[in-house]
Amino acid sequence: MKYLSDILNWLLTNHFALKFAERHPKLYKVISDRLSLRDFLGFPLTMIVLISISSILTFNELAEQFENSESLLTLDANLAKYAFDVRVDWLAIFFFYFTKLASFPYVISLALIAIAIAVYLKKNIYIISILITLIGTGATIIIGKNYFERIRPVDYSYYQEYSYSFPSGHSMAAVAFFGMIFYLIIRNNLSHKTFWFVAGIIFILLIGFSRIYLGVHFLTDVLAGYVSGLLWLLLGISIIEWYKIKSKRKLNKQ
Repeated sequence: MKYLSDILNWLLTNHFALKFAERHPKLYKVISDRLSLRDFLGFPLTMIVLISISSILTFNELAEQFENSESLLTLDANLAKYAFDVRVDWLAIFFFYFTKLASFPYVISLALIAIAIAVYLKKNIYIISILITLIGTGATIIIGKNYFERIRPVDYSYYQEYSYSFPSGHSMAAVAFFGMIFYLIIRNNLSHKTFWFVAGIIFILLIGFSRIYLGVHFLTDVLAGYVSGLLWLLLGISIIEWYKIKSKRKLNKQ
């Protein structure tokens, strides 16, 4: 993301782009406006639209693959049964409480704390990024579950969940929201960056694993949640990096 401005500038000023501008000036202007870092209606809005469309297309593609792939369905069923067979009480209890960290009440509570800290630090762009990531993730979860209506592996569930299975909302929240929190910690922490990066990866993987281990999601539910959550995380990061580039430009002009 450090060289985002240079990349976009190259895309608009290389030999082929300039030739295209000569032949199709109006279309070139539309494209250049969409890739502009000068205001929110440029590159950030473009990213929001693209990621929203990508999420929908990803869900459709994954769902089609799952429905038509006997091997994936068999893998899901076998892995759910295996997790049930090897489940032990003490570890199930641990993951039962651990996985709650990525549930709706905890995520909202932690988001409010993060927003309060951002207000105190006067980092409004962090607030915007967190809110967009949360709203986008929440909408994707609701739409995805109600569109695909996949039944959970109820025969192996450690406890009862009442919503549909696909995609895993906990896994999506782990990547999108907690990924954003770990990113902000890394971005603002001059030391221990490697520690926080590794901690973030382990946390996200354990959330996904806990959903399978507790028998409340199939493997493919978790993978779909990871993919979509990553898209929203990248959007949130893009907004912050866009703002940083814009602020740096203003300082250089002064």
